[in-house]
Amino acid sequence: MITPVGPSSESRVDIYTSHLDKVCSLDFASEDGEHGYVVAKAGWTADENFFVFSLENSGGHAPWHTPIQFVSFGKYSPGFRQQVCLLDSYLDNPGITTPDFKLTTPNSITTRIYGASKDVTVSLSAITSQHPVNGKSRCVPCEYAKSVRFAP
Repeated sequence: MITPVGPSSESRVDIYTSHLDKVCSLDFASEDGEHGYVVAKAGWTADENFFVFSLENSGGHAPWHTPIQFVSFGKYSPGFRQQVCLLDSYLDNPGITTPDFKLTTPNSITTRIYGASKDVTVSLSAITSQHPVNGKSRCVPCEYAKSVRFAP
């Protein structure tokens, strides 16, 4: 469920199980309503193992960059735990430049990255099996109905 929060309708994404138990809440709101994010587009992959959403900055900062995040569920999450990941961190580039994306079977995403002459397509199941970069995970746990805050 995506909920507008605060004066500029920045977003909070609440993740539930199929039994309506809350898994976690992803909070993209800022205190001033100008430094957070708004969900621009969202969708589930065909295999239902990933919830994908793009973000736009609520205050117009860095308008060229529209991060895409995804929540990984099921067999593709280490230890079968839910985790939220930033797609940008898996791509060798400065960032994603469009809030639009296309999901294809079973769990691939196609989007545009900064400086690229054409769109890029990646399999979410393939990239989430990659090892951490410099010992740091590319994802954060999304569990126990805890709220994860992303805005400054």
